[in-house]
Amino acid sequence: MPATTPINRRRKGTLATPENIFPACTALYATMSDNFKVEDVIARIGGGSNTTVGPLVKAWRANKGLLVSLKAMDAVCAVELVQHVDRILDEKVKNADAALADFNQGAGVVIAELAQEKELQEATLAQQAQQLANEHAKSLKLEHEIVALRAQLSTANSQNQQAIKHTQHLTDQLDQAKHQYATELSDKDRSHTQALTLALETQRRTLSQEYDTQNQKNTANYNQQLAQAAAQTTQLNQRIESLVMALNTAKNAASQIQHSLTLQSQQAHKQERALQHTIEKLEAELALKQTELQASTPAANQMLVHFKEQSDALLEQLAHQLNPKTKAHKKTTAPNVEPQPVINSSAPHNRHCWSRAQIIQGLKTGSIIQLSATGLVVKFVMSDGANSGYLANSKGDILRFKEAQRAIKCAEQLNQYRQQKRS
Repeated sequence: MPATTPINRRRKGTLATPENIFPACTALYATMSDNFKVEDVIARIGGGSNTTVGPLVKAWRANKGLLVSLKAMDAVCAVELVQHVDRILDEKVKNADAALADFNQGAGVVIAELAQEKELQEATLAQQAQQLANEHAKSLKLEHEIVALRAQLSTANSQNQQAIKHTQHLTDQLDQAKHQYATELSDKDRSHTQALTLALETQRRTLSQEYDTQNQKNTANYNQQLAQAAAQTTQLNQRIESLVMALNTAKNAASQIQHSLTLQSQQAHKQERALQHTIEKLEAELALKQTELQASTPAANQMLVHFKEQSDALLEQLAHQLNPKTKAHKKTTAPNVEPQPVINSSAPHNRHCWSRAQIIQGLKTGSIIQLSATGLVVKFVMSDGANSGYLANSKGDILRFKEAQRAIKCAEQLNQYRQQKRS
């Protein structure tokens, strides 16, 4: 619903106010009917512009029927009533629009923050996934190194077994040689053989010690490398488990953020629908107020007629009470025959065409309560409030002057007879 601009929101000190423009429009309407323009109103109030005066003239034309019907009421008050309803509805609509704008702004900020947090979580997840892939590659590399070390250890063990077998073979040959030459050698040869045997035994012990030392070194190195590989494997497994847990936690957080975004989006749609319903309700209230205002116009007219009837009755009663001889004098004196109006079939309903003499008589007797110039004709309103008429020519038709000033001058001359009656 587009926001309306109250027509009485004007700059302080300007002439373009309802108090100045509405009476000017009424006066121009009385002389020019509905043919006056905004420039005529500006000339009459002595200032203003089309921008400031135009909306007020438009408001007066929109409420012209109400203002003309309720002549006894203040026209400005009637229009101010419509303006007051318009201002209230305009304020409610502006409040609703402001609430909707604040909500949309807040929702936009929250959604932007959540989207930024989601992007940050996704970047963190990507980084953690890259780290997990790097750790997995390192783990595979260590496993390959362990396999290579195991192959080297197996080769070393095989070489050690071959050395042991070769040493055992040499020992067996030495034993056979000892047994073969035991009986053939002389004491001297036995002595030489013993020396040779001792040398061989010394060489065997040296080789056995070197083998044992090398075997211990190889076994210690293998065990140390195996322990290091096991420790690194344990660390990698722990790192992988922590990364998996962090990845699951990040996935859960991302799911919660997505769920929160969905709930906030649904809530935003609900509040938007509620605001739209409020706006539609305000529009319906505005239409109802306008309908009630239009419906109250006939009732106001009826109250005005009833008020006039009561006023006439009270005035007549008061006149009788102030001058009781007048009533007796009227009973004895022949009543003045009031001229009958000439009814023109071409005139509108409840409107009469009276001659100058008939209008003068009506002004003197009080049957005509208002007489004014409207455009090029002279119009009068009768005391019952329902009948009205125009000044007629000799043929009984409505008399239309060539200039509006002549009509105004004729109305002023006729109104002088009312002053005579009052004097």
